[in-house]
Amino acid sequence: MTKKKKILVSFIMFTGVNGINAAIPFLLLPILTKYLLPEEYIIIDIFQNLSLFFMPIIGLNVLGSVERFYFDRDFINLPVYISTGIFFSLFTLIGFLAVYFLVDYNHLIPTIGDFPNNLIYWVVVYSFFTLLIEVQLSIWRVQVKPFLYGGLRIGKTIIDLALSYFLIVNLNWDWEGRVFGMIVSTLVIALVAIITLRRNQWLALSYRKEYVYQGISFSGPLILHTLSAFIIGFSDRIFVLEMVNSQEAGIYSVAYQIGMVMSLIQNSFNQVWAPHTFKVMKSESESGPVELMKANYLYAIIIFLLVPIITFLLPYIYSTFIGSSYQSGINIVFWVLLGYAFNGIYRMLVNYLIYIKKTKLIAFNTVLSAISNLVLNYYFISKFGVIGAAFATTVSFALLFLLTLRSVTKYFKLPWSLK
Repeated sequence: MTKKKKILVSFIMFTGVNGINAAIPFLLLPILTKYLLPEEYIIIDIFQNLSLFFMPIIGLNVLGSVERFYFDRDFINLPVYISTGIFFSLFTLIGFLAVYFLVDYNHLIPTIGDFPNNLIYWVVVYSFFTLLIEVQLSIWRVQVKPFLYGGLRIGKTIIDLALSYFLIVNLNWDWEGRVFGMIVSTLVIALVAIITLRRNQWLALSYRKEYVYQGISFSGPLILHTLSAFIIGFSDRIFVLEMVNSQEAGIYSVAYQIGMVMSLIQNSFNQVWAPHTFKVMKSESESGPVELMKANYLYAIIIFLLVPIITFLLPYIYSTFIGSSYQSGINIVFWVLLGYAFNGIYRMLVNYLIYIKKTKLIAFNTVLSAISNLVLNYYFISKFGVIGAAFATTVSFALLFLLTLRSVTKYFKLPWSLK
């Protein structure tokens, strides 16, 4: 099989896995929007997004570099590195929980709408066990093993869906049913991930302090990058929650989740394309950069064509799958789709900077975009209402793409003319 066919097959398989994985919770949307009020749905959305906030903080993102260091196995003992990262993350988890308990006990934590502060404990625990799952998934991604990857990821989603459905529909739980389903499914699959890592000799059960420093040196700046990306992807809900109300925030959250179908597509492609980009860059092939650029152009065309196609289908999606309380959010989805189209192109370009380990530059670009997002959210929501939050998301992702494009052209002479 040629390299092109191998990449295409891998992309199709990973896209299929991620498509199934994303379709399952999408099927839960009719249940959630039927049985839960927008004010309750926003609590679920906050829980999910806060977990994304805490994941890079736990262990200072040391485990986030496993996929990149996989290609440096001649210089680093990867099983020992993974074990070190897990132990270090566990230490920081325990430390955070202890500090948070003291601060929360003295009532020093501000509230986010109706989100219960004591739920933060579970957010952090959920984030830690999600990290363990992602370690195993990242190894299977770079090894191009979509069936193992899909089995673990889809298995988690099925447990999550089944338990959430049972608790909400049969036992009449509110948002607690969805959150409980997420936590239990993550704990179960994290245990499976640890067993498979150990069985396949990716865990050495040892600890090296120098690997902590090495991991932080690479991934530390990416904490700022990840947190800034979190701000771009989540601050809009906080602004809507505080500047409008929890009902509109819930409606906005459902619209945002539908728009994130674009994120599914870009994630599927990047999970295959990032390792391939690293391999091409390492091989220093003369034809490699041209092939990469051709794929970049084709991907950009496809991703932007999908925006009007999905927008055309929105009336059917809303009338068929979404509860009546959430219908007013349909006009928001287009802007979320467009924003994530820009984000998709950014993610292709940022692979070049990750390869040469310019993580500080990546962080700088993302921080600038995040700051602009905060300012734009306040201004656009004040001027246009709830849809202004979606405007801010689109502009911020477009800015991040332009900043990254500028950085890549500074360090690489890419064949933009395909010659």
